[in-house]
Amino acid sequence: MRTISDDPEVEDRRPPRSDEDFEPASVGQFECVEERPTAILVRAKGNALDERWVPKSCVHEDSEVYEDGTDGDLVVVQWFAAKKGWV
Repeated sequence: MRTISDDPEVEDRRPPRSDEDFEPASVGQFECVEERPTAILVRAKGNALDERWVPKSCVHEDSEVYEDGTDGDLVVVQWFAAKKGWV
């Protein structure tokens, strides 16, 4: 069951502070299962219970997962991965 805190429209976003914050951070193998105008819902491969909303602005250009129907290595910007505790 999703809660309001899982909704990407209410996700608080901290602007990056330095160039290092834009560095790529690979967070694993995922597939995109839903897309909204500002975010994608990704699911970890092999774990249907691990779903995460990721703002599109935080998906790094190196990511293989970026829109509905894509899968592979999910790469996000460093500051977002650190904020979520993924790295």
